[in-house]
Amino acid sequence: MNYSPLADSDPNFQDYILKVPRSDPDLVDAVKKLLKEGKRIYKALCKDVPGIYFDRHLYQPLLVKKGGKVGCAPPGLNESESRFLIDLKNFCASYPSELEKRELFLLRNLSLGKGIGFFEDHGFYPDFLLWVVEGKKQRLIFIEPHGLRMDDHPATNTKINLHKKLRLGLLSARKQSGLPNLELDSYIVSATPYDDLKKKHGPEWDRARYADAHVLFFPNEGGYDYIKQILNA
Repeated sequence: MNYSPLADSDPNFQDYILKVPRSDPDLVDAVKKLLKEGKRIYKALCKDVPGIYFDRHLYQPLLVKKGGKVGCAPPGLNESESRFLIDLKNFCASYPSELEKRELFLLRNLSLGKGIGFFEDHGFYPDFLLWVVEGKKQRLIFIEPHGLRMDDHPATNTKINLHKKLRLGLLSARKQSGLPNLELDSYIVSATPYDDLKKKHGPEWDRARYADAHVLFFPNEGGYDYIKQILNA
């Protein structure tokens, strides 16, 4: 496990390629106009090229996957990825005191050999990398918003148990990086509702047990706040 500074040459930093049918010249003109008006594509949602503006993400914009005539490469955010990003953005806006002594940075992780991956046998590329910096302490958290209805049991699920693998490699990562206060962690944010997953795994799997296994749930409501759990773990 190598831990090194993130450079602007990293494959995760790449331009979007928008694909618009030539048969629709009005749409082509609309997209060209958007590209010339940076603030509109960064901070506003539009009909044909929706995006999410989040000032703590390491590049802008973050485009959202949506049915329609406009496609893009790399693919836009799917529903669970968008939901996580919006929840994190809302948390930062709603609880500024939580970030008074901490810096927070987010990066979408690409797949197919371009992003940071684990498990060579089946290739797991967590959707997001979240850095939380507090004084001399730096936490790097890999986050995967993901449906678990068809996945293996938490006891044998390699994606869920990534946090254990990261802890095993932590000492070497600290030594290699020169960061003695480095922490590595990971979470699955389940797009499968808690009640549905509990039926699959049994009544002994309450929210606390899932949290111990680093599985958290949408949505943030009723006093349950998975974003706060991630940041304050």
